[in-house]
Amino acid sequence: MRILTQVLEPSYGSVLVNGRNLSELRTTNGLIGYLPQHFGLYNHLTAGQYLTYRALLEGFRKEAERSRRVQEILEEVNLFDRIDDQIGTFSGGMRQRVGIAQT
Repeated sequence: MRILTQVLEPSYGSVLVNGRNLSELRTTNGLIGYLPQHFGLYNHLTAGQYLTYRALLEGFRKEAERSRRVQEILEEVNLFDRIDDQIGTFSGGMRQRVGIAQT
């Protein structure tokens, strides 16, 4: 996975992504999705608080737009009913869905 995401370079051989040599690609952004088992979430925040924070970082400045987007995303990953629950109480699969929601 580290080679595919270009964190590491292969020591020998070649890697093809969609038929293209990885060494010839400047980036694999948009070609590969990668969600590690453990990633940095703020366990003390609720799902809604965390995604609102992420939305602010992504440029959603208007509160109504930000709130609507957070609700939509949580519905898409089937976590809207847990919007007010702390991430630290979530199962591993639920935490991964929050990770997907933040992208």
